[in-house]
Amino acid sequence: MHPTLITLRKPAAIAALLAAALSGCGGGAADEDIPAASAGDHDAIAAYCGADKANPSEPARDGWNLSWPYLNDNLNNAATIVSPDGSSTAWDDPIVMKVALNDYRGVSGNLIPKGSVERWSMGASIPTVLPKRAVACTTQLSKMVRNAQPVIEPGGLFGSVTTYTLAWKSYWDKALPIDRLSGHAIDGFEFVGNFAPGNGQAFFVVDKMKFAAAAGLSICYLAPGSANWDCATPASTDLGYGWQLTRPGIRPGAYMLVAATPRA
Repeated sequence: MHPTLITLRKPAAIAALLAAALSGCGGGAADEDIPAASAGDHDAIAAYCGADKANPSEPARDGWNLSWPYLNDNLNNAATIVSPDGSSTAWDDPIVMKVALNDYRGVSGNLIPKGSVERWSMGASIPTVLPKRAVACTTQLSKMVRNAQPVIEPGGLFGSVTTYTLAWKSYWDKALPIDRLSGHAIDGFEFVGNFAPGNGQAFFVVDKMKFAAAAGLSICYLAPGSANWDCATPASTDLGYGWQLTRPGIRPGAYMLVAATPRA
């Protein structure tokens, strides 16, 4: 019997493509060990990820809830999952925690945030077996810092103009060591959670209009508390309109997509 799933799924075609491409074998709790959750980190991570608070009056449910809150003063989007009572069944389709991706190569100084290309995305694909009180999210490493600059308006009145500065940050690092990357940072995400999935992948999807080939792209991982990136050549899948790049073994930390060449 299938468990009750308190989950939301986007009907977009890209979500279906990702789920199919990233799916693993499942079908029962025996197929996947339930990872341990750190209860002490639950509240801090739930607050950081914008997780919905569980209603203690609700009956126990075997499943999860996936939502898409906005963080960092509504300047970053997130994919946030909570499982108050755990999820015991390994499904064939993984949970896809997807956020928008932009190309920030060469970006510096003040800028105005723009919407990403619709088919550009990144995030984590994790198994459906979850521990009790599990909470996790993915959100961009590219954080916008809002700046209000005073100006004198016509008539001598004082006002302000809002600009933004790009800052690379994560749950663990106020300033990520971007200068230690061997290449040009495109964009990245952080996987923040109180558990480490037993399996799963980090993925990035980019358009062929910007990257004609997947060669020259790498996925770099920065573990919490580490100063050095671990970079690897990703597996690539041709989606027709673009490339899906994956790196196995998703775990808490920062993931950055890096190009060998600067922005054209």
